[in-house]
Amino acid sequence: MKAGEACEEAVLQLLLNISSQCGVAFPTSWPESTHEHSSSPNLSMPRDDLALEVQEAWDDVRFSLRSHLLGKLQMMTVPSQTEGELGVETRVPQKIFYLQQLLFLYPETKVFSWYQHIQVKAVLSVLQNCQSCIPGGEKGFERLTLGFQSALPTLSSMLREEIQVLNGVAEPHKILAFLNHVYMNTVAQELGVLMDKEIETALKDNTAHGMRGGKMSSKKSAVGLPSFTASDMRAMPF
Repeated sequence: MKAGEACEEAVLQLLLNISSQCGVAFPTSWPESTHEHSSSPNLSMPRDDLALEVQEAWDDVRFSLRSHLLGKLQMMTVPSQTEGELGVETRVPQKIFYLQQLLFLYPETKVFSWYQHIQVKAVLSVLQNCQSCIPGGEKGFERLTLGFQSALPTLSSMLREEIQVLNGVAEPHKILAFLNHVYMNTVAQELGVLMDKEIETALKDNTAHGMRGGKMSSKKSAVGLPSFTASDMRAMPF
């Protein structure tokens, strides 16, 4: 473990120990100040300044720890095909632990928003990588279909793991909303984008083919028309 990571892990553990052993509740969000400035001297100004300094220091600590924890989660987004069930059994508790630490530092809505963003990027990465790995001989909708078929095993593994992770940190109705947004909506939107591209490409190809066909027909018609000289025209009986 790097020195920076060791320091952040130590700070997190210290905060958790203080909270659990001493009963100290660290704020996950800081209420907006209701203090209104006025022209008259305010005897509470030193106390307000101290509170502001404490708030800024706590925000700096939280930001550093947040970056550390989100980085850990981001490295664990897509399960390896070689890990198997043993890998999942190891990864799930780790991800739950990192999310719980984030929930110790920040409100639930923010934590799940950040985690949701990470997982959406992971799903898109899987879909796009599978599309790019299809053999060059396939194209059009066949290529699109094969790409999504090849992505299914990885997405299924991610979904199973996600359910286990979220069961450790969220309520059932929030789990369903999370899965719907991260997986169902993301896959549907990406499929729609790729289908639009394929349709646009097919229309361009058909238009180009039609134009080439029209030119060829014009050439054939021109070749098939009889040619007459002026003397031929005069010799014709009218």
